Amino acid sequence: MLPATRLFPRTCITTLAVTTLVACTIPRLSTVAPADRSAISPVDMEPVWSQVTNAYDIVSRVRPLMLFVRDRARLQGPSLSAPNDTRNIRVYIDDVSVGGVEMLRNVPKEAVVRVQWLSPIDATTRYGGGHMAGVIAVTTGTRR
Repeated sequence: MLPATRLFPRTCITTLAVTTLVACTIPRLSTVAPADRSAISPVDMEPVWSQVTNAYDIVSRVRPLMLFVRDRARLQGPSLSAPNDTRNIRVYIDDVSVGGVEMLRNVPKEAVVRVQWLSPIDATTRYGGGHMAGVIAVTTGTRR
């Protein structure tokens, strides 16, 4: 029988070897990144492509929460008290301020490459002050 002082290192090495072997042989559960709920990519647009005509339609069908004014106290998630109050959300198209949410209706679906909602904090960092309801930023270009 081995003394306890010599048995401990063997047990540790064996446990480490078995753990490493098991960890390396277990397949990954998911290699796909989770969807970014603050953005709309071309992949997100595909299911509704035949049903939309402009950027507003895309946003309202794919990520309708982008059109909700966020609760200023929490700055996280939509405010259910004023779901139709979109007058303070600013819209930027290719980093140029164009007005409110209704301006999304002027952007044809073929021009939209990406749509992103920016929180008031992110919008202020990127575009300066005056974005207390957040920003919808549209990137245009050639759609593949």
